[in-house]
Amino acid sequence: MKKQKPHDPLAPYDGYDEREDVEWKARNVRLASVNDRKKRKVLVFGAGVIGAYLAHVLTEAGNDVTILARKERSESLNRNGLVIYHHLQRKTTVDRVNAVTSVEGLSFDVAFVPMPYHKIRQALSQICELNAKLLILVGNDLAPAEIESYIHEHAPGIRKILFGFHLQRKSAKISE
Repeated sequence: MKKQKPHDPLAPYDGYDEREDVEWKARNVRLASVNDRKKRKVLVFGAGVIGAYLAHVLTEAGNDVTILARKERSESLNRNGLVIYHHLQRKTTVDRVNAVTSVEGLSFDVAFVPMPYHKIRQALSQICELNAKLLILVGNDLAPAEIESYIHEHAPGIRKILFGFHLQRKSAKISE
């Protein structure tokens, strides 16, 4: 007898044996939906091209997204929404996000920092103000060990740090 593959509800077709799909199950067993997932409080640090698109994708996935931006950009986002022109798909999307100029008093499940290495160093004091369970630095990080050590020392609100991309370099000491 051929062994059955486990059912993958996300797969369009996976050879699932439908013999156990009976009418009473269809009427009485509720399927999990995307709305059943816990809504995550997410911060995107910066509203540049990568940050804006990341915020769009996270919003589409059902997360509660906040964008940390400069004053003018924050006002525009709160007034007009996050407008993305998808040139290849020939469409425009508008997402409602919460834009702020300060994270003081706010906490997040995860915070994304999508910026290049030299800007991460410039923004370290602001990054250390974050209160997030998880911090994800999305950039070309040349000194991840030093940045991680600095953030752990100066940011008690951040519990875990991940790097999206990092390169190794021997000497890149962070100074205050």
